Amino acid sequence: MTASEHKGFRKRLLPLAGVVFLVGLILYMSLWALTAKGRSACPFKVPSSTLSTGRTFSSFVNRGDCIRLGKAVTAADRQQGLSGKTFMPPDEGLLFVFEPPQQACMWMKDMRFSLDMIWLNSSSTITHIERNIKPESYPNSYCGASPAAYVIELNEGTADAAKLKVGDQLKL
Repeated sequence: MTASEHKGFRKRLLPLAGVVFLVGLILYMSLWALTAKGRSACPFKVPSSTLSTGRTFSSFVNRGDCIRLGKAVTAADRQQGLSGKTFMPPDEGLLFVFEPPQQACMWMKDMRFSLDMIWLNSSSTITHIERNIKPESYPNSYCGASPAAYVIELNEGTADAAKLKVGDQLKL
């Protein structure tokens, strides 16, 4: 191959390599987007035994904040809640599930630390927030403004730190 033939071959090969690269990049990004739909909103996959609540878990994301949530689904679990616990890690909470949605009232019976409580409707939109509820407030009850599908209990100050407000929709 002469020098001029080699130069002509390179001129034809360079655009072809660019096209192959772009097609590969588009395919990669398309596959990534398709598989991202099935991914959890939170990056952790932890067994429930590692949660301080000792229950099965879910999670929520709001503006990039990700909180692991133990689930209280049965009436007995909801009545027990976090009562008797002495500590909850800052990246954890407890999700109370109400099926069907109902007027959900919460209390601080046997609590040893303060909480924020967030009421959500069936589309996971925040309808009410109570902040910095102290254990000494028992026997007072705290009720949402409308029927709730979920109530989340978080450590005191977490709702403010995550900038949660009525009308926010959480990804559960």
